[in-house]
Amino acid sequence: MRNIPQELDTRLMAQEDDRDYDYNHCSEAGWVTDCMRRLILLRRMPPKSADVDLSMKRRFEEGHRQEVLMRGELKDAGFSILPVGPDSLEWPEYKLKGLPDDLIYLDEKVPNVIDYKSCSPYVFKEVKRFNRWEDFLKSKYHWIRHAPGQTMLYIPLLKQNDYDVDPEASILYFKDKDSGEKHQVFIYYDDPYVQILLNGLKKVNEYVENKTNIEADYTDDCRWCDYKGYCFKDEQVLRNGLETINNEEAERMLIRMKELEPSNEEYKKLHDQIRTEFLGHNVIIGDFKLTTTDYNQSTYQIPPEVKEQYKQSVQRQRFNIDQLTKVL
Repeated sequence: MRNIPQELDTRLMAQEDDRDYDYNHCSEAGWVTDCMRRLILLRRMPPKSADVDLSMKRRFEEGHRQEVLMRGELKDAGFSILPVGPDSLEWPEYKLKGLPDDLIYLDEKVPNVIDYKSCSPYVFKEVKRFNRWEDFLKSKYHWIRHAPGQTMLYIPLLKQNDYDVDPEASILYFKDKDSGEKHQVFIYYDDPYVQILLNGLKKVNEYVENKTNIEADYTDDCRWCDYKGYCFKDEQVLRNGLETINNEEAERMLIRMKELEPSNEEYKKLHDQIRTEFLGHNVIIGDFKLTTTDYNQSTYQIPPEVKEQYKQSVQRQRFNIDQLTKVL
């Protein structure tokens, strides 16, 4: 019997990456403020298609499918959509390339850049709270942090290639892949931020031309980066001979545990604050009933000389979960 999922994964892994690594790209420009070293390595040591993680390729493939669906929904709803391309646009001064998803006509005479972003319910819950481009920079997800810079750079890139677009705002258009819920944010052009990105890309070009790089600095984003092993060659030493295994289900649960950790800490903090204020009072606040009850706890006062007679050493196992990025 043929294994359908396996054949599709094999086909996906065989697809070649068509990105031009001789250039910087708008979608990656946000790394200027997060890790410029990654941008330099992408130019000097492009990843081979076979070395890219399968799960990462699946996510990109699914993202492309969702983009087609989101575009189709807008067209069916009567929005006027103008495609860009098919080839990437260039800005030679910065060796920059990019290709906006689409241009969309709203109420203006000129179209706005629109970029489609499909995401999980967890990510969507975060971005749904965002209403300004600065909000995105606080996200724990690097691709969310980089989204405003990507869409801002599209505006001067399009102008360089004789496209007439709204110079003041672009649109980030999000979709929850599970529920289908949508959320849009107008990204108003911020010239100082754009200049930070463009100046950073100039520095990247200089490093690439001189065949040099900047010193590595480990961050939480490094845990998934293809260059982690190159930047931190002592990582295997830190693993202390532990076996590395592939278990996507276990990894998914561990990642979810990490996502829930801040919520647990916030819960404990709020619980402690409420307890301190209302311990000893019986009250109702809104839909919540707060009561204090007394209970008896048995304790045993055992003389030290008696306790010592019954002391035993019993070997037990302690299970720890440590994130590698914290070790590094």
